[in-house]
Amino acid sequence: MAKTRNIVFKLEVRTSLRVNRCKHNSSHQIPKGAMWLIVTPPGPASRDYGYCVACGTEILEAAQSRLSEQLATLRAPSNPETSTAGS
Repeated sequence: MAKTRNIVFKLEVRTSLRVNRCKHNSSHQIPKGAMWLIVTPPGPASRDYGYCVACGTEILEAAQSRLSEQLATLRAPSNPETSTAGS
């Protein structure tokens, strides 16, 4: 069986080593020592994008909701591939 492909960007929650600003809302300050979400998109010239806890939580919850919707669509009985897979 082929290895399952990871379609999610590199995500990491880590402690801020210095004061930073949130990429989603520049008025949100991330103090030194606070947790923040770091997203590194794929690509040769990729850079890290940092988000405060409030924005990072909102982003991850929206992504989780979208993934759940897509998974439910794939698992729906009307999908011919899933209805014959169990037989």
